[in-house]
Amino acid sequence: MIMNTVYKNKIIQAIDMIAAFSIGLITVGYVMYAARFAERHIQFPFLDFPVFIGEFLLIFCAMLFAIRVCLSDYKFNKWQIILSLYFIFVLSKAAFGYAKWGALAFRHAALMYYPVFAVFGYAFLRKKNFTDPVKLFVLSVIVGIFVIRDFYFYPTVIMLNIAIILILSFKNSTLKYLSAVVLVLTTPYRYFFHTARMMILGHIIYVLYLFAVGLYLLRWPRRYKLMGICLTLVILAVGVEWYAGFERVHSIFAIDRHVAIFKKYDDRVQSQKDTFEFKEFGPVQIYNPNKTIEERSIQLKSPLQEGQAEGNEAHIRMSEDMFQEETPTTAKIGIERKSKDGNNYESDLNNSVFRLLVWRDMFEEYATAGWPVIGFDYGKPLRSISIEILNWCRSEWSRDGWVAPHNSFLHIMYRSGIVGCLLIFGICIFLVRMAIFFIRRRDFRGILLCGSIIMCFVAANFLIVLEAPYSAIPIWTLYGATVRYYVEEVRNTIVVNGAGEEPLQMHQRRHSLDERCVT
Repeated sequence: MIMNTVYKNKIIQAIDMIAAFSIGLITVGYVMYAARFAERHIQFPFLDFPVFIGEFLLIFCAMLFAIRVCLSDYKFNKWQIILSLYFIFVLSKAAFGYAKWGALAFRHAALMYYPVFAVFGYAFLRKKNFTDPVKLFVLSVIVGIFVIRDFYFYPTVIMLNIAIILILSFKNSTLKYLSAVVLVLTTPYRYFFHTARMMILGHIIYVLYLFAVGLYLLRWPRRYKLMGICLTLVILAVGVEWYAGFERVHSIFAIDRHVAIFKKYDDRVQSQKDTFEFKEFGPVQIYNPNKTIEERSIQLKSPLQEGQAEGNEAHIRMSEDMFQEETPTTAKIGIERKSKDGNNYESDLNNSVFRLLVWRDMFEEYATAGWPVIGFDYGKPLRSISIEILNWCRSEWSRDGWVAPHNSFLHIMYRSGIVGCLLIFGICIFLVRMAIFFIRRRDFRGILLCGSIIMCFVAANFLIVLEAPYSAIPIWTLYGATVRYYVEEVRNTIVVNGAGEEPLQMHQRRHSLDERCVT
C-alpha cells in the first residue's frame, strides 16, 4: 500500500510538470506572436469550424486533470459540484447556440469556459514543483523575451512581477542579486507606457494599488514616504510623456470631451433609430483571418485607432473605408495633436465613444428582451444599431457579421445573465480577500500576484483580454496559481500558529478552500 501511494504520487507529480510545461509553452507562443499564434488551427473534415491551439491545450489539460483526479481518490465537495454545474451550463448553452446560430456559439462559449484554466492553474502549478532549476529556467525565458523586445507587450508588467517573485524565492544570495541586476538591465520599461490606453489605465491602477499597500505596510517616517511617492510620480510622469504623451493619457480621463462627442453622435443615432433597419450580410465568421482587408492604420478617420496597439487583434484592424466622412474636429486639429506613439487625440476620444455606444446598445437590447435570466444565446451575433447608423468600422461588422463589445465583463453578463454576474462577483470578491490576506501577512509575492490580476481585470472592462485566448488563458491560469499559493499559505500559517491563530482559522473556514478543493 505504501509503495502504491508513493508510485501514485510520482505519477501525479509528473502530470503536474507535463501540464505546467504545456501551459507555459503555449503561453510563450501567445506572448511572442499573439493572434498569429492563437489562430493556428486544424480544420477537421467532419466539422464546420476550426479547432484552435488553445482548445487543443484545454482538451489536453482536461485529460491530464481527469487522470489526476482518478489517482487522487477524493470525494466531491461543494466547490467541485458548483464548478461542475457551471460547466454543464456553459456547454449546454454552447450546444444549443451552435444548433440554432452556428459556430460563433463556441467563440462566445470560450469566454465562459476559459476560466477552467484557473482550475488547471490551481491543480498543476504547485509551489513544491518549482525547484530552483525550474525557477531559473522560467526566469531565463522571461529575460530572453525581454531581450528580444519584439513580443505582445500587454503582459510586460505581469512577466516582470513573475520574474521578481522568482528572484525573491532564490535561496542562493549570489544568484538572487545577479538575477536582479540582469532583470533591471533587460526590462523593456517603455512597454509600460507604449501600449493601448486601457492597459496604461490598468498600469495606473496597479501603481495606485502598490502605493496604498506601501503606505499601509512601510513603517518609514512620513517624510520618507512622501519622498518615495513624489519620486515615483516623477518617474511615471517622465515615462508617460516620453513614451505615450500626456495627450494620450488625458484622453482616458477627459470626461467632458467624451460626453460632448457622445452627445453629438447620439443625436444623429436617435434621429434615425426609429426608421433604421439592419442589413443582411453573408455567413457569420467565427474569427477574422484578416485576408480580405488591407491592414493599414487610420489616424484621422477611425474611432478604433487603438487597434494597432491591441496586440494585432484580428477583428479590429482597419481599412480605408471605415468612415464615409471625417469628424470635423479630427480633420481640423488631429494632425497637430498626435501623441508620442503617433496616435491622435480626437481619434482616441472617438475610440472611447465607440465603446460607450456599443455598451449602451447592449444594455437597451437586454432591457428590451425582458432581462433574460441566463442571457442571450451563444452564437447570436452582436449588432450595434448606433455603430451601423454612423457607419463606423463598416468593413469589420459587414464582413464578420458582429461587433466585439470590448468589455469582457459586460459581455459575460450579456451572454450568461445571472450566472455571469455570479461568476464576476465571485472571482472579484475572492481576489479582494486574497489581497487583504497577503497584505496583512506582508507577503510581497502574493501582493504582486494579486496586483497583476487587478491590472488585468481593469483592462478587461475596455479590452477583450478575457475573450482572446492569447490573453485569457494566461490570465486565468495566473488566477488559479494565485489561489493555490493563497491556500497553501493559509494552511501553512494555521499549522505553524496552531489553535492560537483563530482569525486565520475563521478565514480558512469561510472560503472552504483546502487541499480537497482540487486534489
